[in-house]
Amino acid sequence: MKSKILLSIITLSFGISACYPPNENKNENEKVDHEKELLEADRKLLESEKKLLESEKKLLEQEKNPKKYTAPSPKVQENNLTIKRLEQKFLDVYEVYVIVNKTYFHSQPDPSTRQKAYLVSGDSGTLTNVRNGFGYIEFYNSNNGKSTNGWIRLNDLEGNTFYGDGEGAEDGV
Repeated sequence: MKSKILLSIITLSFGISACYPPNENKNENEKVDHEKELLEADRKLLESEKKLLESEKKLLEQEKNPKKYTAPSPKVQENNLTIKRLEQKFLDVYEVYVIVNKTYFHSQPDPSTRQKAYLVSGDSGTLTNVRNGFGYIEFYNSNNGKSTNGWIRLNDLEGNTFYGDGEGAEDGV
């Protein structure tokens, strides 16, 4: 009887293994792996679409709320207008003279670039350029024979305008 039971168990085992061949398990594993790959590809696609939508959203928000231009304050506008008028005053001027006690040269037409060299009241020079409320002056010191060039505040200067052959200078412009 034991041999019959053993024979039945062996037969049953072969029957079960015949129902589920090893190739089917392999195919099932391949299907699962393929589905995992598809899901991963879908996840990456959705992630990239999300990034694209976020960037489009930012663009739309920027179009809705562009950075607004802020006009200069009235004080800045007035200062700019004053500088422009001052520069206009010196457009036809060739010779200038200092009207304050002391005025410093600057390396650029900017107040923060002040140098040690300066001119005193009555010193005169040649104006070659105007910019940002400054005039570029070429000054020749006849006492020591040295020349000094640089930017001087136009507010510290007065100009002479010459007409025709240069005779008969007219003070102030």
